[in-house]
Amino acid sequence: MIRAIVVDDEKLVRKGFISIIEWSAFGIEIIGEAGDGRAALELIREKKPELLITDITMPGMSGFELIELARVILPNIKSVVLTCHHEFDYVHEALRLGAIDYIVKTLIEMDNIEPIIQRIVDRIRWENEHRRSEPTVQSEGFQSALVLVPEVVTEAGTIVSLPPSVQGEFIELECGYRMLPLSYLKSEAQLEREAKIRLTEGFRTVHVTGLVGQQLEDLRSVLTERLPDYLFYLSESDKAYIQVPYTEMGKMQKADERIPELEQYWQQLKWAFFHVEWERFTQEIERVRPSSRSITDFAEYMTAAWLARFGWLEENHWLFMNTKQYRIWKEWRSWFREASMIIQTRTEQLEISKEVVLSLVKAIRFVYERLGNGITQEEVALHVNMSRSYFSQCFKKFVGESFGDFLRNQRIEDAKRLLGRSDYGVYEIASMVGFEDEKYFSRVFREKVGLLPTEYRANSRKTV
Repeated sequence: MIRAIVVDDEKLVRKGFISIIEWSAFGIEIIGEAGDGRAALELIREKKPELLITDITMPGMSGFELIELARVILPNIKSVVLTCHHEFDYVHEALRLGAIDYIVKTLIEMDNIEPIIQRIVDRIRWENEHRRSEPTVQSEGFQSALVLVPEVVTEAGTIVSLPPSVQGEFIELECGYRMLPLSYLKSEAQLEREAKIRLTEGFRTVHVTGLVGQQLEDLRSVLTERLPDYLFYLSESDKAYIQVPYTEMGKMQKADERIPELEQYWQQLKWAFFHVEWERFTQEIERVRPSSRSITDFAEYMTAAWLARFGWLEENHWLFMNTKQYRIWKEWRSWFREASMIIQTRTEQLEISKEVVLSLVKAIRFVYERLGNGITQEEVALHVNMSRSYFSQCFKKFVGESFGDFLRNQRIEDAKRLLGRSDYGVYEIASMVGFEDEKYFSRVFREKVGLLPTEYRANSRKTV
């Protein structure tokens, strides 16, 4: 039996349509009905029908949208549209989206509906038999795979339609991609045309080739681990359709062991001031190819530790509001270039030399690393080879507050983090952030935060 559901927002029409046909005589079982698209999707998820019969014009979600979303859930589901005579032009759109037939509601009579239902049943059976006769992943292996890469912002249940030249069900990968192994492919050019038309809404389409002899689980693992970063550095990865040879991904080496070394250099910020260092910064990234996550983490560090901390974002907030939109290195490279220009402009406004700014950056990083110790301004000035008085003058101009205030504020921020995320006692946290006296720590904390450490901890845990 072909399991089917009927969807129409007009209850009388829906009930009448279901009752006028002897469905069992055609090998069809009506397993459910719905009055709108949302309810229909729930039915589809729950009962997994083979046939969807739907009205086109419905409130909330149209029949077109329902057909496409149904194929996200069940790629092999067949659809038939119900239409009125004045909606006939819509039928062409439904057929383009994969509907196999249509029924004109105003012309339904017993003597004409039965041939239509039989035609629909014959079409479904023919397609099912044709699909069973094709090579399958399990029996014949696969030659390539279609991978859908979501764009930066995608809603749950993003519409995805299979192109007509391929069949199967997508496999979810841990990286958020969807993979469809292909046991054979009639035409690469045809797939590219179809993919550009049918799969680009919210996704980029990647055709991974050269998979003969690969095991499915190995493929899943390699695509999950390597494809995101391969695409991240690919110069054409912003295109809607990309072909990727599997062997190219196999050449990629993990850069994890180089990340700490790279980050130490990145954080010096020399690349933001000097052309030679900028070239080194970008070329080293493109040669080593650290993960996209490492690049994103460093950009967030830049924003939090430098650009936002010193008020440099006020006139340039547009650059930092939507960093999640950057999905490839080419875009991030532009981001870092813009960030370097902001840093240089700010440096010129402060009338401090690049060399002094880099020394102050080094000093601040030194403070961050030793907040829990009894660090002094003299010690920091010595570390960056500056006199105490000149260091004090430049530091206040650069940071906007004296070294002593900066040090206390950083210690209080560290204490807030520990109070919210750990179970250490207040006296332990005071010592950990560099205060020798618990009472003095509590007094300074209250002056800065407006609450005692115990009160702050209680409030922070209420909001978790």
